[in-house]
Amino acid sequence: TFPLTVVVSTQDLSSEVRSFELFPNPVSGTEVSVQFDLSDGMRAEERIIDAAGKLVSRADLGAMAAGQHTRILSIGQLPAGVYTYNLVSAQGVLSRRFVVARP
Repeated sequence: TFPLTVVVSTQDLSSEVRSFELFPNPVSGTEVSVQFDLSDGMRAEERIIDAAGKLVSRADLGAMAAGQHTRILSIGQLPAGVYTYNLVSAQGVLSRRFVVARP
């Protein structure tokens, strides 16, 4: 069997999100910060996808108010590689790629 990922919408969320940053990038530690500023409230979910397209992490963020939000993601379990962070809502998807670099 194969895992099934359902994309709610392929629309870009950039009109709903005033700023969206992920740092540090590349990541050599065990945490990455994601900051975004929502212009309106929304229900959201975050997903981390590896370079092969496999869903490696998913979290329901629930109902989020308009304004600035910061998420600290624990990525110590991820092997070195390229990943995509997706912020997903009924309005669309906003994505940022990041690199996990291990010594």
